[in-house]
Amino acid sequence: MGPITLHKSRSVESNGRQNSIKTNSEKLSELKVRVYGDTAVATYKDTYDLLIKGEHRAHTIIATDTFVKMDGEWKQVASHGSEAK
Repeated sequence: MGPITLHKSRSVESNGRQNSIKTNSEKLSELKVRVYGDTAVATYKDTYDLLIKGEHRAHTIIATDTFVKMDGEWKQVASHGSEAK
């Protein structure tokens, strides 16, 4: 099996609100990818610092993304994140 490329798409972008959001920084850490045949599960921490309509927000979330290999390409089929406490 070859390498898996993970592409993180933001729901913010798909909602068309990207003009009101400025990303100051974002760091992914503790990435773990487990592959089960044609399914892969990635878990990681996402620490980010944003300005949303002028309001500062800095958070760390614990995230899980699920990918399925379809027609030879990995497609993201699910994503979940919860704020780390």
